[in-house]
Amino acid sequence: LLERRVAIKLLHRGGQAEQERAAMLAEARMLATIRHPNVVAVHDVGDDGDAIFLAMELVVGTTLGQWLHGTTLQARLRVLHGVADGLQSLHAKGVVHGDLKPANIVVTTQGDAVIVDLGLAHRTSAPREIRIAAGTPGYWAPEVARGENASVASDVFAFWRVVEATLRGAGLPAAKETAIAGAIAKGTAEDPLARFATVAASQQALAAIVAPPRRRRGAQPVDGAGH
Repeated sequence: LLERRVAIKLLHRGGQAEQERAAMLAEARMLATIRHPNVVAVHDVGDDGDAIFLAMELVVGTTLGQWLHGTTLQARLRVLHGVADGLQSLHAKGVVHGDLKPANIVVTTQGDAVIVDLGLAHRTSAPREIRIAAGTPGYWAPEVARGENASVASDVFAFWRVVEATLRGAGLPAAKETAIAGAIAKGTAEDPLARFATVAASQQALAAIVAPPRRRRGAQPVDGAGH
């Protein structure tokens, strides 16, 4: 009736129990409360009997992996900071994404990053039995690959994998390449406790590494009067 163009995601119920259906609806309603420019907006949630549906903002752009070709370092860094901001908005609501990867990040025609697929997001406080161990190999944290639940730490792992893919071939100076490699190693450490504690800490570390060197202030010129 509103004639609004939207993207619709169907979460098929299959043979799920009533408790699981209620959990899916609760998660969908929770996602609808998140409002952030770097996270796709959920406009409506419903249940047609066979599936729970999410009517979401239709984001026009290109997936991160496809967008990278021919882009500048500064454009890539802007996208990474947008992804970090979007993830932080999810974590602030007690939600982890669980499947962050380039295919789930769209870069708009304005050059902004939008996290678009929230199908595996769930509350960090959700009971273990209603969580689903799923995601994408390569962006899975080791503990998730072993069947443990996604967490802030596993989102940090995936974020640094996205950093690695985004900055590959970006033309960073050798010293910064080495520093980035060290940060990626920390962010993707086997032990979750050895990683950056939060996405915010990851973002700060990334910004510090790629920041241009500070110029030393030279001696001030002295005029003929000795002033």
